[in-house]
Amino acid sequence: MKVGIVGDELVVKAWENRLQQHASVREVILVKKSEFLPQIPACIIVNPDESAYDEAAMAIRKGINCFLVSRLPTKRSQIERLYHFAEESGVHLQLAHWSSYAPASQWIQTKIPSPDYIQINRYLQLQQYNRYDNAFSNLWIDDLAYCLKIIKSNVHKVDIGISRIKPEKAPHIQLFIRFDNGGVAGISIQTTSSESSYKRTICDKHHTAEYNVLKQEVLFSSLDPQGNVFQEFKHFEEEEPADRALTLFLKCVQTRTQPEYSIFDSLKLTRIIQQIEEKLMMRI
Repeated sequence: MKVGIVGDELVVKAWENRLQQHASVREVILVKKSEFLPQIPACIIVNPDESAYDEAAMAIRKGINCFLVSRLPTKRSQIERLYHFAEESGVHLQLAHWSSYAPASQWIQTKIPSPDYIQINRYLQLQQYNRYDNAFSNLWIDDLAYCLKIIKSNVHKVDIGISRIKPEKAPHIQLFIRFDNGGVAGISIQTTSSESSYKRTICDKHHTAEYNVLKQEVLFSSLDPQGNVFQEFKHFEEEEPADRALTLFLKCVQTRTQPEYSIFDSLKLTRIIQQIEEKLMMRI
């Protein structure tokens, strides 16, 4: 299989090395713009800027399956355009939601494929938040994308709570999402905590997984046949999510199956982001 990589020379090198480790890839084509791509089955677009969406649109309209390595789109208009192009061309678009590709997340998904309860608590120290280079919304968008991905239902309602004490300097936010199937998800982000922590709790009727994201550890609890709670602890070695994401992308191209984090997942995300931003504007 021939695979293209679109992006500046300095940033595509690591992806070229990753591709060369896959036996199914027999040729890698490097270009700076999607317009220079030949007719090939798949390409990876590596671009942190908003121009990445235009590059992806051009590749998709050529009938090329794409893996977009960029920030998750937050504007509904951007992703709706790509969604329609992908539908018309009959190709797949995978996006770089790294939480979906983390080994611990993948393991939890095999154990709890249809959770109905998620609670995410992410606490940062103020000095840690002050060093954070991105917008505050990036913190909760990643977790929101995770919840919308693994609870397989449409969103019924979203409620929010925000701090009133200088939110531009020390923002806190609470999100509560109720789904049509009765599932719920809560996300709490704080930026003035005494110590840093980041935990996700995922449950269904018979299982609970407490995922310590910072330590890459999972405490998994389940009921045995006698109704007793059995606990299993797992530690996951540090692994670059990009490697697993690439493997899954190549697999979806070869098998013509949906990507792990698809354009449809992103479309659901941008619609809920729009609802949350509208509610936030009303609170200011």
